[in-house]
Amino acid sequence: MIKAGVASAPEIAYYTAAKEYNAINTSALGTIITHSVKDYAAWMDIYESVEDLRINDGLIDHLILKSLSDENVVTVIGSSLSASNFNKFMANPDLKLAMEEAGVTSKPIVKILL
Repeated sequence: MIKAGVASAPEIAYYTAAKEYNAINTSALGTIITHSVKDYAAWMDIYESVEDLRINDGLIDHLILKSLSDENVVTVIGSSLSASNFNKFMANPDLKLAMEEAGVTSKPIVKILL
């Protein structure tokens, strides 16, 4: 790693599958969203109640992961039909309200897989 120019130690986090949805479509835009929540169970109740919000913006859920070191750190792996659909979803004011209601406590870390 030093020879390759890596200047810091890698950050390693272990997760376990908490809920599985649909098979991953590798031809779609892959999305990985990680954030902290106050309470996983309360977050999951709200997350599942706003499924139509994700569906209406063309998002598909594949897998929800919980951190093994802190079950209130969740990662949602999904896909989107397009970057514009994903951007529309992320800008949706209803998403912000749902995240507040669900007890999201950190800014989401979003990774896009092309």
